[in-house]
Amino acid sequence: MPLPLRPWVLLLTGLLLLVAQPALSEWRLVSQNLNRFFDDIDDPEDDRVLGSKRYRKRVQQLAEKIERSFALPEVVALQEVEKRAILEQVADAIEKNSGRRYRALLIDGNDLSGMDVGYLVDEGLEVRRLEPLFADRKYRFRRNGRSIVAPLYARPPLRLEFCRDGDCFTLVNVHLRSMRGLRKSAESGRIAKKRRLQAETLARWVNRFQREHPRQPLALVGDFNALRPSDAFVDVIGTLIGQPDQHRPRLASPDLVDPDLTDTSLQLPRKKRWSYRYRKRRQLLDYLLLNQKADKQLEAIRYSGIDYRFSDHAALIARFRQP
Repeated sequence: MPLPLRPWVLLLTGLLLLVAQPALSEWRLVSQNLNRFFDDIDDPEDDRVLGSKRYRKRVQQLAEKIERSFALPEVVALQEVEKRAILEQVADAIEKNSGRRYRALLIDGNDLSGMDVGYLVDEGLEVRRLEPLFADRKYRFRRNGRSIVAPLYARPPLRLEFCRDGDCFTLVNVHLRSMRGLRKSAESGRIAKKRRLQAETLARWVNRFQREHPRQPLALVGDFNALRPSDAFVDVIGTLIGQPDQHRPRLASPDLVDPDLTDTSLQLPRKKRWSYRYRKRRQLLDYLLLNQKADKQLEAIRYSGIDYRFSDHAALIARFRQP
């Protein structure tokens, strides 16, 4: 006949279970550009295929980064990944190594090279909504005397709404058009126009979201391919937070966001405010922009160093508390 457990044993067991579980009062977010993470399958529309050995190494490398360097965050926002199957294999590797289970979330976009944005989301969170924004939105430009219509977003921003214990949070994972070709290319005008339209379209969506969901926290996160202060053509970040520069950029945007968003990078010392190196110069391309509700929940933000064996971007790492 088994002996009854003493009260102090039950109490100790309960305390150990509480310690073993992650605190429900906080959650962590990591955003990472994966530097063109292709798989080892030769798809007709893609321009690159990794060897199977190299591909398996990259899968394991990302799984280990999420486990060890990022300490198994609740949400991982990823840019430059080819397809959901890659994220599913990463999630399987994480579960095998650590027991932590993630959902792999990705919706194919319009990028001719096959690059998309996606998420790994802890299975303890309820995914209430996943949708690409402006996947069918077009813009018109002229090339060699011809009028051409093309997708406005090669990688449509991916909206994720997740909930835990009745509290919900909306994330938008972005990877906007790069600055490549702005200064010397014959396509400079088209590129600048596209970057302005991308920023203004997303800014209008942010403004509408804040009107329709005034109590819900909202975060825009990812690789914005934008500088602060702005480049000489378009103020992408200023437009998105509601503080567009009206003087420096050639293509100035109106103020489209009220109330303004917060650029959380400004909370860091200037020397730590960078996520990329261009010609040995430090730049900040990866941001976390928050509405007022989300900003009140932010506890900490930082950028990791760049591990060039893994990616050419640093990771953005943030911690939030639930209300």
